[in-house]
Amino acid sequence: MVRLIHADNGCNTYGMCWKPDLNTEYSDVTAPAAQWEESTFLPNLKTGLRCWNVSTPGTVITYQFNNTVCPPSPVIPYVKLASGELKKSSAIDACSRDELITLSPLPNTSTGWKWVECHNFSSDVDTFSNSREITISKKNASIFENPTLITAFYEDTNRCFYKTNYTITYRDAPQATAFVETENSGWIQMSTVRVCAGGFCNMRAEVSEPSSWKWSGPAGFSANTKEVSLQAGTKQAGKYSITVTDQYGCVGSKELITLVVDSFPQPVVTAPAVCGAKPVTISLTNTTGTVRWYDAAKGGKMVGTGNTFTTPANTKSTSYFYEQSTIDTLHLGPVDTTIGIGYYEKSDYGENGSYMLVFEAAKPFLLKSFKIYSSQNTGDKTFSFFDYSAQNINTTVPMNLGEKRINVNWWVKPGSNYSISSIHSQMYTNTTGVTFPYTNSLASITQSWGGTTAENSTQYLFYYDWIMVSDGCIAPRVKVEAIIDTPTVASFTISADTLQWPKTTVSVINTSTNATTSQWNFGDNSMNNSLSHQYTDTGKFTISLKTTNGNCNSFATKTATVVGDVSKQTINLTKGWNIISTGRFPLDSTVKTMFAGLDVIEVKTMDAFLANRFT
Repeated sequence: MVRLIHADNGCNTYGMCWKPDLNTEYSDVTAPAAQWEESTFLPNLKTGLRCWNVSTPGTVITYQFNNTVCPPSPVIPYVKLASGELKKSSAIDACSRDELITLSPLPNTSTGWKWVECHNFSSDVDTFSNSREITISKKNASIFENPTLITAFYEDTNRCFYKTNYTITYRDAPQATAFVETENSGWIQMSTVRVCAGGFCNMRAEVSEPSSWKWSGPAGFSANTKEVSLQAGTKQAGKYSITVTDQYGCVGSKELITLVVDSFPQPVVTAPAVCGAKPVTISLTNTTGTVRWYDAAKGGKMVGTGNTFTTPANTKSTSYFYEQSTIDTLHLGPVDTTIGIGYYEKSDYGENGSYMLVFEAAKPFLLKSFKIYSSQNTGDKTFSFFDYSAQNINTTVPMNLGEKRINVNWWVKPGSNYSISSIHSQMYTNTTGVTFPYTNSLASITQSWGGTTAENSTQYLFYYDWIMVSDGCIAPRVKVEAIIDTPTVASFTISADTLQWPKTTVSVINTSTNATTSQWNFGDNSMNNSLSHQYTDTGKFTISLKTTNGNCNSFATKTATVVGDVSKQTINLTKGWNIISTGRFPLDSTVKTMFAGLDVIEVKTMDAFLANRFT
């Protein structure tokens, strides 16, 4: 038996042959034993592969080969949008398995269509529709493949075959990761953050692909930037969410951050001013937590702690700032390598795997940094915090020889079986002087791990002098002025030291410095701020000047002497009642004078003469 195969031009990878666009038709003339070989790729569609099984010698096979010339393909790929609008496209990005996609190719005919889904990893296809327009989603696809290839075949009335391919790529919704920065820490990844009322909180959403951002939160908060900044108040407390849209229009929404706002009572401040270069004692009442004093509004140097702070003897007024805090900064572990002897060890050469320092956390805290001692001078090294119930956190820093503080800013929740490790690093480890556990109120370093059992209990691995910050908040610093009043110096001049009766008026000139107020006393029970004064009797009078500047006082004195004979004196009287006692001259209100117990005289005629003074 001879098997004769006639194949038209063009073969695909599955061993089936047809003319491009399937536009060839064969018809049998002789050899009834001849048959079409149906394609497994397109069920019930003859593709041009023709086989005869011929068993009789000398059999003559005659066949007719007809070609139909078809016009250019009228099939155009379109996608129907949710609005009903048609969009010309054969490449589609879908944002979820549930998203419905409507494929609507042209021409707009109701017959002649066949839809198949092609699989990347097999020769199978699924024919699933004979309609022109189909609606699909990933969840009803037969095999989960991404991207998915769907082909629409179209046969017109002349039996011309055409096709168009749609490639559907299913995109995952973008996922944002939250980072937070406060006055207490740099950028760290955490979902709940505590901030004091009045303090700031910066939030940032990291997305793997280019995106647009939309924030929402309490009190109508909204923003359209990757990073946002808040000044925390009671209205700002609550949950903040971010909606991100990637370049394909896929939308992901996530509740990222819960902001807890702590408030502090308003302290009562007592800060009495002093005169000159003296210390000022500032006292606070009605405080909460720990009070620290600084010489700057931000940063600066801490100059004291507690509710009472005494300043140095400054020569001028100076500003200080107090800060209330429910956060404590603590240290953990040996301060350095001087606790005993040791050597440089490769961090991943433990008998039981990489060397690790194991610890547990009693309370939430921020591990800001630790010290290492390296024998390597080049390359970047990665340090890892292993939390076996969650993701591990890595920090990579450049390495240099000797002591180096590694800033990590790892947020640690209460828990156990935590560890710190590093790959391909050679650092100092102590083998004597080690006393586990190392404990404070936040955490406990319990053992080393990776060596033998004996090594794990007697060897301290690599990571010294941890700096930790407890959970809580720090109130914004408040300024208090330590007031130093400048000393004043009282001085003056007088017009004459000696006055001859009856010219008894003395004038003064104030030559004091740094005075805010001045008070004169002319020595005859007369205190006023006039710069001239008339004496009504003879004698020595002490003129004094008191000047003040805040809490600073100063005094200056001079003596004025009035000389002469005052036994005879002429008093000019007017008709009516006149006041003459105690050296007073006529006043307008005689009645007031009488009620005051002063001497008066009534003049009825103008020929009276007073030989002596009334007393």
